[in-house]
This record gives sequence, structure tokens and C-alpha cells, in this order.
Amino acid sequence: MKGAPLVLAFTACGGGADPVSPGSALSTQAQSGTVSDVTGQGPESTTTPTQVVAADRLVAEAALLTLSEFPAGWSEVPNADSTASDEELDRLHAECLGGSLDEMVDTGAQAETGTFTSPSDGSTIAEVVALAETVDAAVVAISRYGDADAIECLETAYNEVFNELVAAQVESEDFSVGEITVSSLMLAPVGDERHAFRIEVPMTVRSIPVTSDFVIVATRVDRSLAGLFFFSPDGATPIEWVNHYASQAASRLPG
Repeated sequence: MKGAPLVLAFTACGGGADPVSPGSALSTQAQSGTVSDVTGQGPESTTTPTQVVAADRLVAEAALLTLSEFPAGWSEVPNADSTASDEELDRLHAECLGGSLDEMVDTGAQAETGTFTSPSDGSTIAEVVALAETVDAAVVAISRYGDADAIECLETAYNEVFNELVAAQVESEDFSVGEITVSSLMLAPVGDERHAFRIEVPMTVRSIPVTSDFVIVATRVDRSLAGLFFFSPDGATPIEWVNHYASQAASRLPG
């Protein structure tokens, strides 16, 4: 999912580098539906039914939010092609989070919306839905999104590279990025598991200070995963919006 404003908004659900997480061995086992014993003698069980990817992809598509669920005047546009900036930020997400939710389960059973855009202020929302082969695989995929070390990793990575990436896309010499903060966000409990974090990017453009706000919400229901990506060009995304659309997304996931 690419083409987000200021290159960051939706990199968590796009393509890019192959996911390599600190728990990559466990992730691989969970994705394949096997569990290795502690003696190193190989899989104990391969009894998990083979996933029907084509059918699960249709389920993922049906679970996506639709334009009808947004206020009058909102629009949905297709996602733009990947850029070099997107790929760099994808790499950072792979390093800190192990990849996006759909990359982590990597079954082909995923779908994504376009970018839903507000007519009033340019705020956007987008979603990706993926079905893992097993519940264990879904648990592994979402776990890093609630990891304090992963959030700290993201904050460090963004501050190292974001200024350069955004400056390349802003047509002004009077531009600077301040200290980016990444913090956990507490939301109403929905589904089997949910993690969220907020990314605040203070900037000065043509001597005007603005703070862009990004919220990423990951929700699991059984083996289904939803990633929601909110962007506000100036000011915090209302928590009421986040709770509303994250709950809507969770309610559409198959249990």
C-alpha cells in the first residue's frame, strides 16, 4: 500500500524487503503449520489442514472496509506504485516489526483497500486484511506490534532517515523535521488481540509549524488480521475515529 502522504502513512502494509524478525524461525514454523520439538528432531505435527488460499483471499476482500462506511464526501483512490522512499521505510518496518501483517503471514490470502480521503482536511484511512494459515501464525505476526522494543526501534529509525526522505519530496528549501515520537496507543479492547501506536512528526514548512500524525492499528480475530492506517496532515487523529473504524474493521473479520 503505497503513495501515502509524506511517504510514511501506509508503509506498514506495503511490499518491500522480505520480513526478517527476531523470531523468524518461529514465524516460519507457524506459517507452515508445523511445530518443532525442543530436541531438534524435527516437526512433531503437520496435521493442520492446508489453507485454501483462493477462498481465504475472497474472505479477506469481503472483510475490507468500504466507502459506504465513511461520511458523505469521502473518496477512495487506488494506491500509487511503490517509490524508493517507500522501499526504504519498508526495510525499517521489516527490521523493527518483522514486516507488515500481510508479509508476516505471507500466504497470498490478503487484500487491501484504496486510500479513503476526507474532503475537508486531507486525512486518510486505509486497511489491509490477511488470513494466516493457523491461529499460531497470526499470533506470531501481530506480536511485534505490541513490543516496546519494536516501538523504540521504529522511533530511532524514523529519526535517522525521515528528514532526508521527506525533504526529497517537499518543494521548499524552508523545510525541517523535528524530533519524531512513536508511542503505544490504548484503544477499546476488540477482537482477540489488538495493538496500536501513534507516530507524531513535527515539521516546519515555509516557516509554518505543522505536526503530521500517523496511527497504526493491528487487530487479530482467530487467524484473521487487520491493519488500519490513519494519517492526519496537521494535528492528532481523533481517538473517536480510531476506535470507531478499528472496531468496524474488527467486526468484519471472520472468527
